[in-house]
Order: sequence, then structure tokens, then C-alpha cells
Amino acid sequence: MSETLVQPAPWDNRLKVLTAVVVTAILGVGAMTLWTASRAAAAGASVVPVLVSAAVCGCIIAVSALYAPRGYALDATALRVQRRAGELEIPLASITAVRRADREELRGSIRTFGVGGLFGYFGRFYNSRLGGYRMYATRSSDYVLVTTNKGPVLLTPAEPDRMVAAIEQRLAR
Repeated sequence: MSETLVQPAPWDNRLKVLTAVVVTAILGVGAMTLWTASRAAAAGASVVPVLVSAAVCGCIIAVSALYAPRGYALDATALRVQRRAGELEIPLASITAVRRADREELRGSIRTFGVGGLFGYFGRFYNSRLGGYRMYATRSSDYVLVTTNKGPVLLTPAEPDRMVAAIEQRLAR
């Protein structure tokens, strides 16, 4: 049986800054809503709507952190995106091609359902070159494009060339 190739998903400086700014902003909004709740409670008003909005702030951070890519694992049967909320499995049998992709191929992309800078760039995206695609990335460069029978998937492993070669080797078997 083949050995498992495990690669981390390192963050670039852009993601570090974006995550810090967004977390700070969300925590600031949450703190302000809690302050507003305490003022409303002192005045005898209902604090439920304000507390719900503070809880939503916390949920945004928690859900993003849980589903963000942490790394990638490739074994004899599947490519797996490692996340705190559980691995996302891409069966090798569904992969039709793999190659490096560049930033230019992503130009004009829009996020259709996903996260664009809070602990990563992940979810569903669309552009005119790739069509609809899924991304599980932590950098804005060094992409690996995995084409599957369900559409393209973009990843950012620590060693993209090594990941491409390992997937190609497993596909050749």
C-alpha cells in the first residue's frame, strides 16, 4: 500500500493580516453589542435581539475556524482536505487531471458560497475561465488545480509540485 503524503496548508502574510483584521472587527462588533445589551437591560428594555447578534458574531468566527483548510493528505484511495470540522474527501477515482494553476486563472472570481479571508479562502467560487469551482486555500499563490468529475478544486499545499507529482503517480496506477 502507498505511503500517505501529508502537507500543511501554510498561511501567507495576506491571510494573516485579513484574519487578524476581520477577527478584531467581529469581536469589536460583538463587544459593542454586549455593551448595548447592558445599557438596554439597565433601561428595562429587552436584550434578546442584541444578545443574538453578539452570538452570531461568535458563530461566524467559530464556523470559519472549524471549516478552514489546515492541510492535505493523499493516500492510495483519496485526497483529503484536513479541517477541524472533519476531513473533506476527494476520491482518486473522481480525479481526471491535476496541475499547477496561477493567479491569472483566478482573476475575476466571485465567491458564491464561502469564505474569502477569515482563516482561509474556502467554499464555492466562480469565474469565466474555470466556471464553478471549490477552493480550500490558505495562500493567494502556489495553487494546485485538481479537476474532478464534479468540477475543479483549488488547493495550496506547502509543496505544490510535490503534491502534483504524487497525485499524478497515484493516478497512473
